[in-house]
Amino acid sequence: MTDSLVDQLRAALRDAMVERDRDLVAALRSCLAVIDNATSKGIAAPRAGAIEVSVAGLSAAEVPRRQLTGEDIEALVDAELADRVAAADELEAAGRGDQAQVMRETTERLRAATQPG
Repeated sequence: MTDSLVDQLRAALRDAMVERDRDLVAALRSCLAVIDNATSKGIAAPRAGAIEVSVAGLSAAEVPRRQLTGEDIEALVDAELADRVAAADELEAAGRGDQAQVMRETTERLRAATQPG
């Protein structure tokens, strides 16, 4: 599971959108967002200052994104799957068994989308 994992997730997202599978679309988008957010270096707090020292031009304030290794991506996906399992357990404990079941089924389908080939 490496960058091809991200490609797999994106392909699964396209398929789920075509099939109008709202639960799986939401799960895949969430997983891809976790990966995308992990590449962010964050931003410095805005501060006031003289206009002549501010950046100018298209994309002048852009910073390069962090590069994730395959292991980083795998760890992020594993953590997302674990969070979803924990959320299903919490739903079950709160007496929302029907929602917990949907969460578990969607999590298993998300897990299947991360498997090779």
